[in-house]
Amino acid sequence: MRSYLTPPKATRAQPRRARTTPMAHARRMGRGFTLIELLVVVAIIALLLAMAIPTFSKVRENARRVSTQARLTDLNSAIESFYQDNQRYPGQMPAERQRMMDDNSPSNSDYTATQLMMVALFDLHYASAPSGKSALMQDPAGWTLDLSEFTTIPNTYTSLNEADRNGYEGVELTPMDDYTERMPILYFPSRRGSANKSAVYNVYNNYVYYESTSGLNQAFNDQMVNPRSGGNPEEVEYGNNASDWKDSYYRPDSFLLIAAGSDRKFFTEDDIVNFNK
Repeated sequence: MRSYLTPPKATRAQPRRARTTPMAHARRMGRGFTLIELLVVVAIIALLLAMAIPTFSKVRENARRVSTQARLTDLNSAIESFYQDNQRYPGQMPAERQRMMDDNSPSNSDYTATQLMMVALFDLHYASAPSGKSALMQDPAGWTLDLSEFTTIPNTYTSLNEADRNGYEGVELTPMDDYTERMPILYFPSRRGSANKSAVYNVYNNYVYYESTSGLNQAFNDQMVNPRSGGNPEEVEYGNNASDWKDSYYRPDSFLLIAAGSDRKFFTEDDIVNFNK
């Protein structure tokens, strides 16, 4: 007789698990990294740091450059505003030029072109002029700039704070850049109407800010003579025949603003300037 009952399937005997004692479990859970594992982790961390540090340094460098460029732009706008009010740029009056450094042996009473710019922008006056604080740059004979008379220097054209305008080794009224190793922002006024074409700009107008004057003229002209004008930097410096040296410079009728870049040197390709090369 056919059986309709399904015979039970044969089952495989399950292996018995080894019984884990609490002590063995604790030993397995407490096992540390092997030396190879630690070395792999250290290598990965070192690789990530090697990739991140240059990127971070570049970002920080760009931030400092952008901040310095913004300061240069602020000064440029302030100088143009001064021009609109006075029809001249700071440092272009004969009285100012009589007290501006123009060679490598300035007297103690001479001022840098950069200082004269700041005097104009903050509307400072002669402290010893005949009628007290008289008109700016009125009389070269009364030139004595005494900042102690001013409890608050007015922000007539620019909003630079005290730390940003007076921080270079005790040289008063010197605008500074925004790098960690802070350096001055240099101002050079054009010698408008000068008969000497090669003296449109004078690198010695800011003599006290340079660590060395070796090759200074050539370095200045290499960066400030516009190659698109057809000007030759060597002709400008050494006085050879050139068609028109005045037109060879960038911004020959106004002024130059120059800040050192990350190389912390003036008159190099790394400079931050107020013109497009």
